[in-house]
Amino acid sequence: MQRKYKYATISMLLIITVLSVVSGLKIIRMSDNNIEEEYQYVDVPALSTDQPVTSTSMKITKPYSNKNVAIAIDYYDKDSDNQEKSIIVTDKTYMPNVGILYSNKEIFDILCILDGTVSEIGKNDLIGNYVKITHSNNIVSLYQIIDDIKVKKGDYVKQGDKIGTSSTSTLNEGNLLLFELLIDDQNVNPEKYYNKDIKEI
Repeated sequence: MQRKYKYATISMLLIITVLSVVSGLKIIRMSDNNIEEEYQYVDVPALSTDQPVTSTSMKITKPYSNKNVAIAIDYYDKDSDNQEKSIIVTDKTYMPNVGILYSNKEIFDILCILDGTVSEIGKNDLIGNYVKITHSNNIVSLYQIIDDIKVKKGDYVKQGDKIGTSSTSTLNEGNLLLFELLIDDQNVNPEKYYNKDIKEI
């Protein structure tokens, strides 16, 4: 009699265990279905590729904002009729100006012409302190005869940021900035590139 109860008890325990396992599997499947239902509607890309996040379009600006700044020595153009106005004279040495020498009676701020990275800062006996900035599209700007430098090598600077201030030199009278613009490692006349979109270069 006791054996019958023993077998009955064991059988009941087995049935309860099997039912528990089956119920657990159903719960897991229901959870999976709920997860699928929860996420099946989230099928929209996080970022649309129809419009760019930022525009690569930017126009080159002048390296100063002071309206009184004027050209002291122009860019040397071998095809120009005014070549004598584009020669830098130093200690009986004559050399063509590969940039533009700007001048003003008072000190003026020198500004970055485009977003870029400061790639070099140095000093030269002839032109004093200089700052070189590398931009996109193989464009390089070189600011010479500059004081009170506000940047250091490796800095990322934005268009219009102050780089420093004008300084004095034996090259000419007044407060000066000798500015060079290079495209594909070739000096060009900066005055022909102001307000030009870099996409057009």
